Amino acid sequence: MSRQPFTPFLPQRDPNKKKFPTLISVHSALLIFIALTFGIGFLLAFTAMIVYPDLLYDADRLADMLYSNFGLYMCNIIFTQLLCMFPAALIALKMSGSDPLQAARLKKGVNPIQLLLLCVVGVGCVIFANGVNDVLLMGMERLGHTPVASLGFQPSNIPQLIFSTLLIAGLPAICEEFLFRGVVMRAYERFSPAMAVLMSALLFGLMHGNVDQLFFAFLLGIVLAVVVLVTDSIWASAFIHFFNNAAASVLNYFLASSGEAGAATASERLIGNGVYICVGGVILAAGLAVFIAYTRKRNRKKYGRPLSEELSSDFAPTIAEKKYDYLFQREITLTPSGKSPAATWITFAAFVLYSLFNCLITW
Repeated sequence: MSRQPFTPFLPQRDPNKKKFPTLISVHSALLIFIALTFGIGFLLAFTAMIVYPDLLYDADRLADMLYSNFGLYMCNIIFTQLLCMFPAALIALKMSGSDPLQAARLKKGVNPIQLLLLCVVGVGCVIFANGVNDVLLMGMERLGHTPVASLGFQPSNIPQLIFSTLLIAGLPAICEEFLFRGVVMRAYERFSPAMAVLMSALLFGLMHGNVDQLFFAFLLGIVLAVVVLVTDSIWASAFIHFFNNAAASVLNYFLASSGEAGAATASERLIGNGVYICVGGVILAAGLAVFIAYTRKRNRKKYGRPLSEELSSDFAPTIAEKKYDYLFQREITLTPSGKSPAATWITFAAFVLYSLFNCLITW
């Protein structure tokens, strides 16, 4: 009797990893981002103390210098985005073995009509989110929170305004979207599209590290995630992100140039925010409705279906990670948390706790 040759069980590479990074890689990359940001901050502070030795014993002046000095602040933006945010996203993709073009939805674009509609969505989102954010801040002020006077450098002339706007609007629109809508959201799509939207928005809000921006960034993150899912293109969210940051930079400059307005009373703020929420909500809802309807029609004509297959309710279970049981030569489907659920959620908790700590120290 001839003996059958032994054929070892060779598991196939998971094709879903091309598009969907693992959660452990994403959470680890967020911690790497924190470490890189801390290192860059230390380097800039050290540089400032060399140039201005008297700052060595004055932490408050040192912090003010990092945000008020044009050169240091621009370096901080460049380094944080290009040397911290972008590498963190690449590390997550590398750890997962994912393809950047597929995972970050870089292949598809948006047309001029969609860009015009995204402007309407952006205006509505900014007005609505600012109103909601300020109402929540009013509540926190009653609990002892002191709003920061400024969240960044204020340009003193038009050339500085142009240069700073290009950096403040351009780099985050690319790097932050690449990380949060391109990598983080993709990983959470292993649960469901709704989970991906909420978790990417939550982590995006926490990443800012201060209470004054937390709620605004969370609401903005939800809108950014929705337009990415509808278009299957990261360029849609990048455009709104650029629009938001550029508008904020220009408006802050001209408001500061016009002089300080009198402080509004609590009732005036509440009424004004109510108007913002109502007007912004209507613009946002109308803009999103028209944008989604047009995009569905465009997708059906161009790709043969109104929305990506990844938005179907039964798609998420098909992209769950798998491990291979060599003893019984079979494939075992895992939960969306992956092969190491404990490590996945420990790294998640570490990022959240660090971000909340930053929010508390800016209280």
